[in-house]
Amino acid sequence: MGSGELQNRLRKKLPPMEGVDYEFMDMGQAMLVSGGRQESAVQINIYGKEIERLREISQSIREEISELAGLYDITGSLEEGRPELTVRINRMKAAEYGLTVSEISRALNNNVKGIVGGKYRRSGEELDIKIILREEDRDDVHKIKNIPVFSQESRRISLSQVADISRENGPIKLERDNKRRKVTVSAAYNGDNFSGIINNVKEKVSGVFLPEGYNIRYGGETERMKDMFGILFHLFLLAMLLIYMVMAAQFESFIHPFIIMVTIPLAYVGMIWFLIITGKAISMPASMGILILFGIVVNNAIVLIDYINQMRRKEGMTVHKAVKEGS
Repeated sequence: MGSGELQNRLRKKLPPMEGVDYEFMDMGQAMLVSGGRQESAVQINIYGKEIERLREISQSIREEISELAGLYDITGSLEEGRPELTVRINRMKAAEYGLTVSEISRALNNNVKGIVGGKYRRSGEELDIKIILREEDRDDVHKIKNIPVFSQESRRISLSQVADISRENGPIKLERDNKRRKVTVSAAYNGDNFSGIINNVKEKVSGVFLPEGYNIRYGGETERMKDMFGILFHLFLLAMLLIYMVMAAQFESFIHPFIIMVTIPLAYVGMIWFLIITGKAISMPASMGILILFGIVVNNAIVLIDYINQMRRKEGMTVHKAVKEGS
């Protein structure tokens, strides 16, 4: 059973829960292609200035690509922050009561997080004695506002008298790339025709309006495939050069190695038909197989050229007759 099939089965078994999103990661694939980093198959990077505009664009893209079959776990990096209480100390009011910012902060921290008031020793074990407000005395905004703060004159003051307390969303996760704000829309893909789904994604994304100063770049598996084929192309050229140099030294001729090199494109004939019949796309394993196939074709051509040369030298055959006899 492949990882994609296993993920589909788990998705059907896991119950939907409010506020809970299920995401899957193939650790073996991640270790192989990205050094263990969690990286989605499809990544759409959006660059721009304003956070709200980036949010709108990312939401539009998520809605567009959600219609494509085979894409799962569509998420955006620009999510809402967690709800939190924000305390803004009014320095002017604090000064009127003879309080400093550090004194107010310390009082709030001691009541909400607690303070170690001593040690308790039991059977050779030492435990902290923590002094903190009861849960029911600090589980509401209004109760936090009534937390006591004592001035240097031992005057009791409520926190709300020297600070503004409000419930807000915490800071969001914001990424930057080359000093530009970036939001990423990610999606997992389960299928064989990855290049086809990428083309469909690009077609959907092309319909999303981008204001001036905003642009999109693709990452994830798309970027890896682009880099992979670039590396394979350079390896192919290097391999052809090395093969030609070795054969030129072996045959002591510049023509015979060239004849052998001409046979290499013939390897594509069977490879292309095999991929068409099986419905597979060109991938890293397929590319490695192509390089191995080149070696087999070159090896066969070397044996054939060597046999033809032997018949010409030993039996005095003409080139045409030796080629006909050797093939």
